[in-house]
Amino acid sequence: MYPTKRSRRFAFLSVFIFCFSLTACGGETAGAGDPIVGTWEMTEITAGNRQVDAQEYKAAADVSRVPVLTFEENGEVILDMDGESGSGKWSEEGGQYSITYKRGDEEQNAALEMEEGLLIMEQDGYILTYKK
Repeated sequence: MYPTKRSRRFAFLSVFIFCFSLTACGGETAGAGDPIVGTWEMTEITAGNRQVDAQEYKAAADVSRVPVLTFEENGEVILDMDGESGSGKWSEEGGQYSITYKRGDEEQNAALEMEEGLLIMEQDGYILTYKK
């Protein structure tokens, strides 16, 4: 079954909420030389069994660029969403990565997986995939 127009809008809205609500928070970082450091571009969003690639996303969200996450050596993560940006903190513990940001007044944490050159994050039931 294909998602309805309403569920697609919700998926894109969730990404926008995440993007616009990132703000700096605390956290320890691994620092220089960590494989997460660098710029990651979103390649697809998955909702259930429906995958939307970067080109489909740009057309559906009416944006000129896909979301980009930049992980700095100092532990900051910056999200650029078609010119709008926000920031938070990333950390690594025992090979597991996470980011911390604020959504409204609440601090949020999101686990990240690095797998075969991809960075994968689950957010509000959607799986966002990024590639360097």
